[in-house]
Amino acid sequence: MGIRMKTCIVNYITTNAWHPHGQTRLKESLIRAGYDGDILLFDNKNFKSCPSHQKTPYAFKLYVIMEALKRGYEQVLWVDASFWAIRNFDGLFDKIKDRGFLVQDSGFPLGQWVSDNCAKIMEVTRDELFNFRIFSGGFMGFDFTNENIKKFFKEFYEYAKEGSCFRGAWQNRKNEVSIDKRVSGHRHDMSVGSILMYKKGMYIYPNNVFFDYYAWHQKYKTEKDLSNIYFTCEGGTRELPLKGLEL
Repeated sequence: MGIRMKTCIVNYITTNAWHPHGQTRLKESLIRAGYDGDILLFDNKNFKSCPSHQKTPYAFKLYVIMEALKRGYEQVLWVDASFWAIRNFDGLFDKIKDRGFLVQDSGFPLGQWVSDNCAKIMEVTRDELFNFRIFSGGFMGFDFTNENIKKFFKEFYEYAKEGSCFRGAWQNRKNEVSIDKRVSGHRHDMSVGSILMYKKGMYIYPNNVFFDYYAWHQKYKTEKDLSNIYFTCEGGTRELPLKGLEL
């Protein structure tokens, strides 16, 4: 057997609304699923090294992943507080190592979710963006023993620190984001990370491979093979089952 890598799962929340419940639910589900790596949980009270969500939306993800990297973790999986594990996910970190980076398609073209300002700064055209997909930012795996992935992440992090490309309106109702009518809004970390992936020729897994949305899972669990899905997600205060993990 090879030497086991130092892994962790990280999450950050703001301590309002349903987020504290979601973070607690996530941790409990990981334990129930048999995960025996480290779990690093942060919030806006115990981790003040990142800009506020209002100033630079979702930059906190990159900051807490960087914190894990500084602490010497070799593989880091960001999981959003809206997620919970629904089965044992042994082997997931092997999949992260396969490509060095693991993300899942959100189901949308990238061009639909990037501001004109971000596209200009990152020097990509709208037509180029419509030829790539945007990943779902609730779930990101990194293998930092892969030097190319470490370089990619540090570039991603620098964009979060600078902030300009992370900022932009969630919706494009009054052309706040783009004069292009095909654009629906800006998605901050997802927009920037997807552009970097596009430039570097990185791979995005199809949607509904590693996680799905709770409503989708409930609708299709008797019709589709969902045996490879490790997590489901839904914002709010839904409780875990009293026993086990299956929904």
